Amino acid sequence: MRYLAIKSFTDAQDNGYKYHVGDTYPHDGYTPTAERIEELATDKNRRRCPMIEAVKDEAEKVETPKAEKKAPVKKVDKPKKATTKPRKKTDVK
Repeated sequence: MRYLAIKSFTDAQDNGYKYHVGDTYPHDGYTPTAERIEELATDKNRRRCPMIEAVKDEAEKVETPKAEKKAPVKKVDKPKKATTKPRKKTDVK
């Protein structure tokens, strides 16, 4: 599984290798332990906040069902209101 750095950090367990936001973790040539990945992905590290985030690869993505197509809604014209003449002041009792 791939991970991306969501915060810049220096990996003390990888000879001080620097990761910047958006970098892939781990870099080529380094294999971290499962404990180290969990430490960096949670708040169980020195900075008390996640440093990396799992990224699903294309092969790992589960195909989500497409939304069902709904029939287009037909616009119904509202009946027109009867027009009346404005009342005169003398018509009102």
